[in-house]
Amino acid sequence: MRKQKSFPFLKINRSPQPSFVIVEELEHTCQTEAERALYQKLRIMMYYPTPHYRINRFVVNIALIPYRIALIEQKKGLNEKKIIKSFNRKGWSVIFYQPHQILQEEHKYVNRIVALTEEQTPRSL
Repeated sequence: MRKQKSFPFLKINRSPQPSFVIVEELEHTCQTEAERALYQKLRIMMYYPTPHYRINRFVVNIALIPYRIALIEQKKGLNEKKIIKSFNRKGWSVIFYQPHQILQEEHKYVNRIVALTEEQTPRSL
């Protein structure tokens, strides 16, 4: 809610709803083995991940659009705090991962994603 000097004096800002996403098999667009493994595991658990989804000016490795969860590969020179702050303003949760950890402990990340999805309901389209 924001105060204004003119009528109506109070303005309620609504967060934009996610765009309509057609569910399709996008495994072939995964570029790394870690992305592919995470994509397959999420599909087995009946989630519909979208690889290489653009949010703001940033391309996310894998996104769960209805839940607004972004999975981003950790890289050198990546300002994680700035990304988290920017995404949180848009209503997105961010999970950073390292590719070798996904291949060894994918259940750890999937459990974290499931916990986040249980906390929030998917946004209606």
